[in-house]
Amino acid sequence: MSTLVQIFNEWITLADAHELLGTCSPAKDIEVQGYIDSLDALILAYLQRDLRHAEYSEIKFRPEGSFIRLNNWPVINITSITSDGSTISESEFDIDTNLGIMYYNNEGLSFTGAQPKKITVQYISGYPIMPPELVTMYKTLLTDLNDAGGSAAADATGEIKKVSLVGVAAVEFDTGGSSVSYSGVDRLTGVPEELKPYVGLLNRYRSDVTMGIV
Repeated sequence: MSTLVQIFNEWITLADAHELLGTCSPAKDIEVQGYIDSLDALILAYLQRDLRHAEYSEIKFRPEGSFIRLNNWPVINITSITSDGSTISESEFDIDTNLGIMYYNNEGLSFTGAQPKKITVQYISGYPIMPPELVTMYKTLLTDLNDAGGSAAADATGEIKKVSLVGVAAVEFDTGGSSVSYSGVDRLTGVPEELKPYVGLLNRYRSDVTMGIV
């Protein structure tokens, strides 16, 4: 279980998005923010990790084996580690910051000789400066989404009610149940349609590839 504690940067600010899209009007704030949130959700769902510079609190229940794998990386700093409520020194782990893997120094056992029931890691990860090639991709996707009218809800209004991250990125607004969404995922490849031109680029940052799973 991972909880966002604080975000230090974004793919794009609302003001910069307005400038990019030529929609510099407060009346368009909700619409443009909906595009941003929908695109954020799409990329996060595909990459399976957040590239933004942020601080997370992550709980691992009954961690087994010889290491703990964090959901996001690169790891910039470990803020705190607790095992069953007791503070643990970072020196108890060998940490691969590039992949977010924390190897136990004690062959998988906790620091009292028994497997811990819960380990909580608070840490800062991501890119303080987003990779330029991904920023270019993001701006292109944002422009395409705006040009397409945001699929089903270019005129959605109200507070954002829900952001979905599973399969297809979507943002639902409180007023009228409108949503900003993408067309779908290719059933054969599992790749969202809008990301297909960028698969080669994105796969360099995708968790299952960088972790060596595929």
